[in-house]
Amino acid sequence: MIIGLKLTHDGAIAIIDNGKLLLSNEMEKYNNRPRYSPMTLSDLRDMPDGYVVVDGWKNGPLNFEGHKIELAPYHEFENDTLPLHRDIFSNKLLGCYTSYSHVTTHLVGAYAMSPFSKSKKPSYAIVMDGGVNPRLYHIDPKRDQPIYFMASLHELYGIIYGIMRYYWGPYKDDLFINHPVNPAEEHPPGQEHIFGGYEYPGKLMAYIGFGKVRQEIVREFHHLYNKIITHQSLGYNQTGHNEHEILRQLFPLANEYSDADVLASIHYALQEKIIGQAVYHIPKGNNLILVGGSFLNIKWNAAFRDSKNFKQVFVPPVTNDTGNAIGAAVCEQIYQTDNWHLSWEVTSGPSMTPNANVTKGWDVTEVEPSDVAILLRDNFPVMFLNGNADIGPRSLGSRSIIMSAEHKTNGLFLNKIKRREDWRPVAPICLEQYADLVFSPGGPEPYMLFEHTVRDEWKHRIPAVVHVDGTARLQTLSKNDPHEELFCVLSHYYYLTSVPVLCNTSANLPGRGFFADLNSAISWATEKGIAHIYSNGYLYSNEDV
Repeated sequence: MIIGLKLTHDGAIAIIDNGKLLLSNEMEKYNNRPRYSPMTLSDLRDMPDGYVVVDGWKNGPLNFEGHKIELAPYHEFENDTLPLHRDIFSNKLLGCYTSYSHVTTHLVGAYAMSPFSKSKKPSYAIVMDGGVNPRLYHIDPKRDQPIYFMASLHELYGIIYGIMRYYWGPYKDDLFINHPVNPAEEHPPGQEHIFGGYEYPGKLMAYIGFGKVRQEIVREFHHLYNKIITHQSLGYNQTGHNEHEILRQLFPLANEYSDADVLASIHYALQEKIIGQAVYHIPKGNNLILVGGSFLNIKWNAAFRDSKNFKQVFVPPVTNDTGNAIGAAVCEQIYQTDNWHLSWEVTSGPSMTPNANVTKGWDVTEVEPSDVAILLRDNFPVMFLNGNADIGPRSLGSRSIIMSAEHKTNGLFLNKIKRREDWRPVAPICLEQYADLVFSPGGPEPYMLFEHTVRDEWKHRIPAVVHVDGTARLQTLSKNDPHEELFCVLSHYYYLTSVPVLCNTSANLPGRGFFADLNSAISWATEKGIAHIYSNGYLYSNEDV
């Protein structure tokens, strides 16, 4: 048994045995903890026995609640050629353990989860997250050097997407506009959130739907990039100096346009750089893996797909740091057995914590999926808390609030009860067999990681899930998916309404991970006016809500 650990933000523990993922438990999904929670000392003390592997991080030992934890670095450095390098450490807390670089655990975990790994097919892979620029690798397990670095696709770190929020949009702050960032200081005084914050990139990705790409801004962005950026030796550097400087110098020109136009144009300029370079370096017709938090960006993922340069584009559901514990464990699996494939299910997260008593006023009834479909037809929201939680940041049906998509006000309602901005989109779930009919390009989309356009003839039928730019973050369900009960609900709903789509948003407290237990979910539902909760074959209802 191999135990993979991600100690820092998006902390997680993953256990694999004989090539199978037994569980991947993210710390934010325990006890309704805050999003992006790190591991704690008590989490480590509760670990089962097994060989421990730890995801790499910033250079130097990690101070873990007073314990010194030696780790592999964030990534390889200039002229390094062995991303699979294995570091061995020992301390009183973990005993003897190994560690692989953070970029390596991203790469290896994503490849092992991909459809290419079972037969060891080669693939190209791009890693980009907050602490590294987009870097292209080639993975071929049959070669003597199975992973090798090919090229930097541009020199800006993934944090630029969060940094944009300081300059334009609904979260702007003039902290940096007139104050250049000092590259010698990782966190200058008063600028601890210099990288923008974990939560803002996804929000800005939705906000740019209000904007129009302005070629004048795109050209100026490229001009400033060429003026300011020079290739530097790869190192861990989160000052964001280059990213801030480009945006700061762009600010006077961009003031002639709406904030949404500016952000949409910067998004497009970054997209041009990364996809243009990827197409240049990767021969047409090859497979591509996208991994790292930057590839939660469904618009970029769709642009890679729509370029038609790649045979298949795979993005794992744990593409951000929620997947590094899995990747660390797989690295050790490869070292021990040369097995590059991982058997896994997306429903490998923690189960619901059992409660002794159901909150007073709520009735419990054993029901069939068709009973839930009737509630949805009658326009009731239903919290769907079923089985084990989904791994990764998206609720794909195990910890969801589902509702009819046929009324525009339902999207506004879901945003209101979750304390989200009213302009943010709500995602659709669709029966896979009808995805092509409703969405373009449609097709199987089990992990909600690509943008699709809602076809014109359907926009008026499912207005609650249509974003301002006509797009949607689609998820599809089929009878072979692990979300079998939700598939049955959606199938019955289609039978009743001839609409194969529902709203799906995650069930969680604001700023917290998915609901971890039924009682806390019931308490929140009572406050927010949700009268029905489905969990593992039972419907919990309160007529007074």
